[in-house]
Amino acid sequence: MACVRCSKPQDGARDGQATHSYCKACWVSWGELVKTGGKFELPSEVEDLANRVGILLRPSKKRHGKIFRCERCNQDLSHWELLNHLFLEHKQNDTGSTDSDPSDRSWDSDSDQESVILWETCWEYLAREGEKQAWQAFWPEAQEEIETKYKNNIHSFDLRTNGCWYEMDLSQLVQKNSHTGRARKIRRHRKFHASAAQKFTELERQVEDLGCDIVAKENMLDKKAEEVHTLTSQVQKVEVSFAEKDLQLQNQVKTAGEIEEAYRQNRQLQAPILTSCPEGPWVEELRDALKKTAHSQGGCAPMQNLKIVKIEKIHNISLWSRYSNTKERLHRELKEEDRVQPTRPKSLLSDLLQKTFQFIQLDADVGEALLLHGTRPENKEVIARKGFNERLSRSNGLYGQGIYFADQSCKCYQYSGAITGGGEGIFIVARVLLGDPFMAKGTMKGEREAPERDTSGSRYNSVIADAGTPHVPSTTGPASAPAQAQVHREYIVYDGAQAFPEMVIHFQV
Repeated sequence: MACVRCSKPQDGARDGQATHSYCKACWVSWGELVKTGGKFELPSEVEDLANRVGILLRPSKKRHGKIFRCERCNQDLSHWELLNHLFLEHKQNDTGSTDSDPSDRSWDSDSDQESVILWETCWEYLAREGEKQAWQAFWPEAQEEIETKYKNNIHSFDLRTNGCWYEMDLSQLVQKNSHTGRARKIRRHRKFHASAAQKFTELERQVEDLGCDIVAKENMLDKKAEEVHTLTSQVQKVEVSFAEKDLQLQNQVKTAGEIEEAYRQNRQLQAPILTSCPEGPWVEELRDALKKTAHSQGGCAPMQNLKIVKIEKIHNISLWSRYSNTKERLHRELKEEDRVQPTRPKSLLSDLLQKTFQFIQLDADVGEALLLHGTRPENKEVIARKGFNERLSRSNGLYGQGIYFADQSCKCYQYSGAITGGGEGIFIVARVLLGDPFMAKGTMKGEREAPERDTSGSRYNSVIADAGTPHVPSTTGPASAPAQAQVHREYIVYDGAQAFPEMVIHFQV
């Protein structure tokens, strides 16, 4: 079957209705859009005639609603103009007759409310004007009588109009003058209703105005888009500038830290191992940090009455060199073993101490932290001169023979030698290299090293016993005695070179 539009053989594309078939190209460019439910829906009789005339569909925003094109008449038409144009200009030519067939009910849609509004029926006779013939409308009263007879299927009757009697034959569409015997052709014609035409003209003007408004708004949107693009470029430049300045600041901070460390090492060569620190606002900051990280009840309550007596700075270049070498070794181990970046618990005390002592630059890659170690005053000289020694630790510690640190001052208070009511105790603020820590799941008595990470023999670098870690049940109590649990978080290293004593805090409670 041939395409109803271009007459080419169909290639399998049908619109789903038996009366209309298109090829694929015509279906996409025309049929799919004008069929019932399409974007530019047309009545079926209008669609048929548009196919025969060859009406083109060219939707475009710039055409302001005139989306149809009649190549025969060289006209652009809107939706409503197309209906009028086809019926008035092309219907008779494309049906091959100058007369309307009253039996052709496809053009008679009086039952359709929309058609009644848009179209009106007009009976006309073919009159001669000089050498030309033209269709003339019957007088209004004759129009009404003829239409009534037509609708009642009375095809032969006499009609008086314009002062003459005529014999009317609606089946043959002929009228005959009863006096002269002259016969003329007649037709039942449909034309666009005058009021509807006026309304459509007004609507077309509105559509045209809307089209102009849309174009203006599109231009405005284009300008806004250009402004947004310009602003985006400016923001990107500012972001790049901020990033560059941030990098410069980081480099400056790093350089300042290196200078501070170099100065510190040089000073250690010249200064005594223990020197008293001057008083200043930072002492109050340190006291607040120690109180803030302590529990306020039970055996920890005395720390709320903390009073700092004296602070001493430790200068020991040999201990610092040992600590620095251990840090470099730990860097290499973590990099060579390609370990996943370990997750370490956040330490509030370490953050507060670093804020107080801003000259201390910590290395997060090896888990460097500022922690507290509680001990008796008589031990400070040994630790300041020789550092921490894991071999002197107790072998019956809950987590083995290691060096214990905490980030809560009330835990270190238990080992500081301080007595409520005047006794003096000490805390040692130390840098500690945690590396890749093992999170304890229970006690580890008797251990001298951190647990193995895998079967290759690689070990964790430290142990962290978090609050809530269960203890082994007491063997001296009843068999049903519940296991105790860790109250404070503790950090354990099994190599004294992983910790460097920074300063000694003398205090009373």
